[in-house]
Amino acid sequence: MHESDHEDSGRLSAVRVTALGPGVDGTVRGIGREYDSLGRLLRVTQYDAATGGSVLDQVQYAHDGWGNLVQFQQDHDSAIGGTLLYGVDFAHAKATGGPHTIRRTSM
Repeated sequence: MHESDHEDSGRLSAVRVTALGPGVDGTVRGIGREYDSLGRLLRVTQYDAATGGSVLDQVQYAHDGWGNLVQFQQDHDSAIGGTLLYGVDFAHAKATGGPHTIRRTSM
């Protein structure tokens, strides 16, 4: 059985596993979602308890002024800032000719 919480805006903010069925792996019991001031997904964190508990995994996103993803980071065994951090940086540029588009220039 699981429960979910939503912010006033309707965005999903948390999912908690409150009861496990037989044979179900209960390693992850809660998932929290955080958003930036513009409503974009900022961070997703997995916990070992339905409320509180220790961080098992965390991913974090950063966006530029156009709303494009410019950085993705993951720590697969703790919160961001731990020892095993993986990341991808993205760069974008406005097209100089033709249609007004934004293109990814590197990853």
